[in-house]
Amino acid sequence: MKLDTHVHLLPSKSASPDWDEIRFTLDAARRDGLDAVCICEHLDATHYHALLADLFERNVLGGAPLSEGVLRLPNGLTVSAGAEVSLRGGGDAGVHAAPSTLRTLDPQKGVYSLPALLDALEAAGEPYAIVAHHVYFNHKWIDELPSAGRRLDAIELPAKDLGASDRYRSLASQLELPLVGGGDGHTWLQVGACYTFFPDDAWSSGADFSVQRFKDALKARHAEPVPIPGADRFIRMSRLYRDRINRTTPQ
Repeated sequence: MKLDTHVHLLPSKSASPDWDEIRFTLDAARRDGLDAVCICEHLDATHYHALLADLFERNVLGGAPLSEGVLRLPNGLTVSAGAEVSLRGGGDAGVHAAPSTLRTLDPQKGVYSLPALLDALEAAGEPYAIVAHHVYFNHKWIDELPSAGRRLDAIELPAKDLGASDRYRSLASQLELPLVGGGDGHTWLQVGACYTFFPDDAWSSGADFSVQRFKDALKARHAEPVPIPGADRFIRMSRLYRDRINRTTPQ
């Protein structure tokens, strides 16, 4: 199983969904060999809930529903619902959960500390997984990580901070958590630049994705981050492409 745990479908927080661009992005992800992507769009993005509803409820891409918030697209790619939540103090956490759980979260940036977010997810009573995103990149450290970090499911190794991979591995080891790979792409060029690999004995190729199965595989420490060759180059190209989209597309 090759999975990008951190994918955006909007080029900016104010952008409306461009479904032609989104289709191309998800087709590119499949052509590049990914089996699944987790949509961790910013919870405080203007059109976050519209994106979620169009993708998973209106099913505008014509996918086959596997469970609430999980679709298998006609091209074979599995897409799972999630959100990137900006925490109090500046860090970010990726929440993997059904849309019914995601809709219960307060979208305002900085409302949650890490413990408060974990408590809110527990209170929702549905399966979830939560990953600390890019904590060593651009002042994104999560203040409560030393005290509450063991309640997480994983630490992310982000494609845009591969030079700090030893620090991420050390942190994951200290917290006794697995390390996952996330592309953090806002364009098709960056999706899968660092992905998560689950071996066949941990996740058979015929097994459908679910949040609970994802969480269980993480708990069993079967995940391994895999940066692709030339990841830095794809990230630079993605930034240029994203800037161009944001300059030319009405927000």
